Amino acid sequence: KKLILLLTILLLSNCSFMDEKYEWGPFVSVPVGFPVRIYTGRVGEQSIMSDFRASLEKGWGYAGTANSSEKQLPKDIDIIWYSYVEDCFYRVKADLDYPKLLKLFREGYKKRARNLEAFPKGYGEETFRTFVVGLAPGGVVVVWVEGPMRQIEIGRFQAEKINLKQPEGLDDHDALIFSEQERKETLEDERFRPKHIREKPTPFGLWDDYRDIKYPWYPTFEFYKGAKIGDVFIEYFNREKWDTFYDEMTLETPARKNYSSSEITIIPDIFYQKGEDISDKKYPLPRALRFIYKANNGIKYWGTYDFDWEENKKVFAEFFKMYPNTKRARLNIRVNRDNSLFTIRLENEKGDGIFFPFHRERLDLDDTYDDYPTLD
Repeated sequence: KKLILLLTILLLSNCSFMDEKYEWGPFVSVPVGFPVRIYTGRVGEQSIMSDFRASLEKGWGYAGTANSSEKQLPKDIDIIWYSYVEDCFYRVKADLDYPKLLKLFREGYKKRARNLEAFPKGYGEETFRTFVVGLAPGGVVVVWVEGPMRQIEIGRFQAEKINLKQPEGLDDHDALIFSEQERKETLEDERFRPKHIREKPTPFGLWDDYRDIKYPWYPTFEFYKGAKIGDVFIEYFNREKWDTFYDEMTLETPARKNYSSSEITIIPDIFYQKGEDISDKKYPLPRALRFIYKANNGIKYWGTYDFDWEENKKVFAEFFKMYPNTKRARLNIRVNRDNSLFTIRLENEKGDGIFFPFHRERLDLDDTYDDYPTLD
């Protein structure tokens, strides 16, 4: 009887597990300059339209609009595509980490809400909506789940080259994937294959470097005394992205070296995420940084910066070569007195470090809208 009861409980639990549904849709992403054409494919039971795919601007890992519907989460992917640049077909057939997916969709996450009447806590509950499937040269496949202000990698997979011959009876559209003339026209089209990419060799391995090159670092934000930090958003080169609410940030007043001298000075109002100063977790290199704060003049500002991959690699590598005993590097953003610009510097616990080269065109710091009640 106990065995029958146990089997019944397991069966009911499994049925509930299988009936769990969420609203989501798939989206195929490719790097800028490396167009593909999908021959056939599916994410779980959701089919992927057989069509041309190219990135005109956003690039690798970007989550576009997906046709979504309520259904069970996918357990696997099976996709065949043609790489125009490599002139070959690939197939990826792989299982997804279903327990991880289920946990992410069940738990969801908090999304900032500015309407405090509707959301008195300042946030609403959100979950993921899109399965992003990235297809890169060399048969590299990465799958993410994406929602507003959040994107998390599920796994990296390796596709295999396959020989695929044109079957009889294809209509003109479906036959394009086998057309040498269509391939030639695509590779000569500046929209799909920009000149600055066409003139360089295919950077095989780059998309793995985006996810594999990691260091122990965390961001800190330095303002003149009396400022108040708002929410912080970080996107990494592996295309994961994350936002941190202002109430997850804390204030410190450490001893720091003045950048222009060897003197130790106390610099007030440096904010960082709680617990990050003792964590040894490694993160990919930052791709983009966004933050909001209220300065001591009472004005709210919105700061943004877009990083360069090669420059990032160089600065991080040089820093950890110069200071190999650094347990946790600080990516310190220091805002100037009149709130017109900021510098970015990797530094250790003592304040020793390396500046990122200054690029005014990549930096934006302006006063922003007042519709941000958490800073009032």
